[in-house]
Amino acid sequence: QFTWSADLKPTDCKVGDPVTLTLALRGQGSLDGAAAPDLAQVPAVAEHFKTYSGTRETKGDTCRFTYTLRPLSADITEFPSIPGAYFDVDQQRYVTLDTAPIPMHVEKAAAMADRQIVGAGGASRTPQELEVRREGIFANVTDPGQLVNESVNAEVWLIGLGGLAGLYAAIAIATGFVRRRSADPAIGRRRSAAGRARGRLRQATSLLKSNDARGGAEGVRGALVGLVADAADLAEAGMTTAEACRRLRHLGAEAAVVDRLGKTLEACDAARYTPDVSNTNGLADEASETLDSVVRSLKKQKCLR
Repeated sequence: QFTWSADLKPTDCKVGDPVTLTLALRGQGSLDGAAAPDLAQVPAVAEHFKTYSGTRETKGDTCRFTYTLRPLSADITEFPSIPGAYFDVDQQRYVTLDTAPIPMHVEKAAAMADRQIVGAGGASRTPQELEVRREGIFANVTDPGQLVNESVNAEVWLIGLGGLAGLYAAIAIATGFVRRRSADPAIGRRRSAAGRARGRLRQATSLLKSNDARGGAEGVRGALVGLVADAADLAEAGMTTAEACRRLRHLGAEAAVVDRLGKTLEACDAARYTPDVSNTNGLADEASETLDSVVRSLKKQKCLR
């Protein structure tokens, strides 16, 4: 056995104002299967009110259904009765109940100017999707503060454009710097110095193995002197042993490395002026070790890449 009642708040409102309808099913019996009525299917409600889905709450012997409604015209004088049905186990039939009509007083809504809509609310609020309804308001907005100013902020755009311009300038400067470094012949010489010296040393070693003492010694000397000349960006032609050692010392190489270079170059000079194969024994191995030590020292000083 159940009773079926309705409560509406407020009963005095304007067109488009939200009102809360509460339907209560109260009595003895199972409430587990109680379902919220679909007000959109009640003609007297759907014709005069904008309806939204309801919520359900069961507590004790009462099940309440709560809805938000909006009146569509100022001609409404009462909220209509809502039918509800339950199964009476004693009578073995469905019983239909109707809520009592609720008197209402609805006034026309005041028109809102465009500038009021745009200017309402703070810029920090989250923008909401606005829906235009036939009642002449934004039906999904209940708080005017949700309406934000969507005018263009020139200051933000100028800051963004300035940032893009600065980024473009930085990229252009960096690109120009890389291009200038790539086109610098001195940097190109230092970059290829070690590989060029090792290639020349391999050719000189081949000459020494073929018993060409003079050609092999000149090739070894050219590889070592050429390495120092490339690192210092100087002309290789005419560079003496003393000049090569002095330039290597000036580039920051360790004293032991400078001494080793001097001794290897002196051995090359001796083999060049006294072209005896016996004078070049071990020269290739000594030159290879000297070249490696010079390369390591110059790379440590960042003179080679």
